[in-house]
Amino acid sequence: MRPVSTGCRPSTTAWPCGRCWSGTGRAGYYPGAKPIRTKLIAERGTGRLLGAQIVGEEGAAKRIDVLSVALWHETPVEELLNIDLSYAPPFSPVWDPVLIAARKTWQAVETDRARTEPG
Repeated sequence: MRPVSTGCRPSTTAWPCGRCWSGTGRAGYYPGAKPIRTKLIAERGTGRLLGAQIVGEEGAAKRIDVLSVALWHETPVEELLNIDLSYAPPFSPVWDPVLIAARKTWQAVETDRARTEPG
């Protein structure tokens, strides 16, 4: 997976942090692996998940369902780092795009916190 865009604006606490990642919906070595793009938006400071987008052919519905439950329960992105998603090469890479996007979004939240905390 590779980073596509970032979005932390340090000038105001009103802007959220986010990350967008491109990868594949199944193991890259598996025949027929197609691209999938995952974007997460988190609240600055708390890291609460505010929004998610997934674009891709296969597996997008499974992944957006996971994120819609997290949104409904106001889950912090940090808690998404510990979810256990299914793995089978025909259906998912070892590190699911949701998990990678969550890790990168959490890193953006932590970087933003370090930049804005006094001291």
